This record gives sequence, C-alpha cells and structure tokens, in this order.
Amino acid sequence: MNERIVRYMNQIGISEWQVFPADMEKFAELIVRECCEQIITGPNGPAHYAVEAAVRVKKHFGVEE
Repeated sequence: MNERIVRYMNQIGISEWQVFPADMEKFAELIVRECCEQIITGPNGPAHYAVEAAVRVKKHFGVEE
C-alpha cells in the first residue's frame, strides 16, 4: 500500500490491518482522480497549468495516468 495512504490512515486512527489494502488503495486512487478532474475542469476548459498540476498530483500519489 502507498506509504502516504498508510500515513493518512494512521492519522485518523485506522490501522492498515483493519481494512483490505486493495480496497483502501482503490478508494484513495478514486479520490485523487476526482480531485484531479476538478482541477482540470473549468468553465473555459482545462488550462495548461491546471493539467500540469493534475499530472503532478497523480505522480505524487502514485496514480497511473
């Protein structure tokens, strides 16, 4: 499981042994993808800087394109 996900789980008092790792990984990936979609979705379409920001966020969390 991604070390950042484990760290965030621990911050809210959830042990990685209390959930199925694959489920938590997928849940976190869906949140990252939704956040990135919100970054690049704007009233005038995606701006170059917004797309770059979304790519950087996905890379930071290890989410594949």
